[in-house]
Amino acid sequence: MNKDDHEVVLACSHSGASYAFFLTVSDNLDYMHEIGAFKNGCILHYTYDNGVYEFVEILRPEV
Repeated sequence: MNKDDHEVVLACSHSGASYAFFLTVSDNLDYMHEIGAFKNGCILHYTYDNGVYEFVEILRPEV
């Protein structure tokens, strides 16, 4: 993430690891309870600046 040419990075993970990472960068548990569990194909959008991740949104496929 800290490389000059890394403007956009795609990282893939399973839901459990994604949720664990979400908990380390966001204290917005109300939002997580609103949207429910991560589904297959969910996209978690974060920004990264100077070593700090910030949660932006979650995009969920329609089921």
